[in-house]
Amino acid sequence: MAGTRRVGGHAGAASPRKSATRQNEPGGPGADHQWLAEAIELSRRCRLSESAFSVGAILVGADGVAIATGFSRERDPHDHAEEVALAKAASAGAARRLTGATLYSSLEPCAARTSRPRPCAELTIAAGLRRVVIAWLEPPVFVEGGGAGRLRAAGVTVIEIPELAAAARAVSNSETTMASRLNARGSSLARAMNPKTSTSFSSAVPYPASTCAQSCCASSGGADPGKRGYTKPRSR
Repeated sequence: MAGTRRVGGHAGAASPRKSATRQNEPGGPGADHQWLAEAIELSRRCRLSESAFSVGAILVGADGVAIATGFSRERDPHDHAEEVALAKAASAGAARRLTGATLYSSLEPCAARTSRPRPCAELTIAAGLRRVVIAWLEPPVFVEGGGAGRLRAAGVTVIEIPELAAAARAVSNSETTMASRLNARGSSLARAMNPKTSTSFSSAVPYPASTCAQSCCASSGGADPGKRGYTKPRSR
């Protein structure tokens, strides 16, 4: 079973490369850091949302060439970054390249969602990807996270680059401030996403407690007694 590794590296350019060099190949010196930094830059293109994270994703072949990109809400309000990239790869006839490719996502692929039938972790596994690089884990406050665990259980290598976590979170932080909607669950989210500070909900991703994380979901208003701080979602 593959494990989760944390690596360091050097931040790279902001746009996906179209030509390959050995330095660009996933797993090469600094390459993972560079490609993930580019995925974070993609997340800045997301439409503003008070109910979802902004995520960017890039699929990179073993040869160091970008296969496809995606970002949250790119084509539809329910879009997740990873599913958009995977769909583009499939429509371009590049599905065969995915078995040796790496998925770079600014947030861990979701393990559960209600807006669409299949979560991104499941889509990633079904596509045959064996390697995923992420900046941070989805905090299990409103919905369960666990996408990295789902991937590892399927034998996928998951690499976390914590040096880029703050940059990935900052994209969503800058979208809107909702301090007036701060509540107990919001404080829990702030602590989960920013362990070093719990003084302000606006220091974390400022989403109301009635919404889920990356999924485009809203609350049904009823708390699930089996999950502390969790509100049952419904599809939008």
